[in-house]
Amino acid sequence: MPPIPTVTVKSGYKPQSIDTSIEADVLVFQILLPLTLPQNQNQLAKLLQWKT
Repeated sequence: MPPIPTVTVKSGYKPQSIDTSIEADVLVFQILLPLTLPQNQNQLAKLLQWKT
């Protein structure tokens, strides 16, 4: 896993899910942003399976 980057989040930001932290959102976005759409879909599927 890549290190969690230090970011500034706007006041009032809420994580994508009630059981997810802001740090987890940042990490997922950092993993998914540089990928192509098919790679993105594949990686997201892996992340969702890991969580359950």
